[in-house]
Amino acid sequence: MRAAPLAALVFSFSSAQAFQAAASDELADARAALTAARFTQAADLFAAVIAKEPANAEAYYGVVRALLGARRPAEAYTYAEQGLQRAPENAPTEDAAGIALVRKGELVKAETHFRAALKLRGNDPAALQGMASIFSIISKNKTSRALMLQAYAQAPNDPALMRAHAYTLKGADRIQELERVLALLDPASEEARNLHALIAAEKAASGRELRRLITPYESTRVKMFWIMDGPNTRRGVELRVRFNQRQTLRLLLDTGSSGISIAPKAAERAGLPTRPTRCLRVSSACCASATTWRCRHPPTAKRRSFFWSTPGLRRT
Repeated sequence: MRAAPLAALVFSFSSAQAFQAAASDELADARAALTAARFTQAADLFAAVIAKEPANAEAYYGVVRALLGARRPAEAYTYAEQGLQRAPENAPTEDAAGIALVRKGELVKAETHFRAALKLRGNDPAALQGMASIFSIISKNKTSRALMLQAYAQAPNDPALMRAHAYTLKGADRIQELERVLALLDPASEEARNLHALIAAEKAASGRELRRLITPYESTRVKMFWIMDGPNTRRGVELRVRFNQRQTLRLLLDTGSSGISIAPKAAERAGLPTRPTRCLRVSSACCASATTWRCRHPPTAKRRSFFWSTPGLRRT
């Protein structure tokens, strides 16, 4: 009479083992697809794991990362919220919430989740990478680099971290590291094609000085004007420039800009070039000297503004 319940128990335990093994295989396949940058496939596989194991924290991190890579952020946000509800107090679900919030631009909230992940799992590579991305966004590049290298030390086979590590190297070492990353990617993926082009550019530029001044620094005096917001408040500084001896425009001075941006109608009135290979002669309305500028984007009907870059630094 006792044999039947025992047999049922053994059968139930065997079924559970088989179920867990199947989910584990799917998780391994999902990780492999994510590493290869097959984001759509990875997202489907991680979602299948979640359907079988709703509290699988690692699957939530994987599906969010895959969906963001596949440019499906709305779905990623949903899974990130589900992960916090179904698998709370887990580093991977905190990481998933963090990368989703970075994608939303909510950096303060994202940092909270990454720090929570680090409390749950010290030196968590995903959390370190997430913190590095935040510091990079706010231009704290030295801290960002240190965190990224710390994450790389914990997960040296992650393609994203391998690529970040490659950028700390130079010459042949950088190319070799990038080729290691390329070998992990699906050749048909967009990431592989872009990386292949980057490696080709790195090889072509190897040993060359890519940027140099084409003219020496010279002292120049240019008359500028205050831009006023009301009678007493200064809003900025403007430079008046005459284009092609036809049109004078007032440009807002931006010391961090590498060129100029003007409206399409003004560009048309000034007779600006429609091809980026042509040059435009412009001169200050208050200065006799002329400077050559190069158009970086051909004007089209859809563009709200056109950008011309200064040639102070040019590739050789």
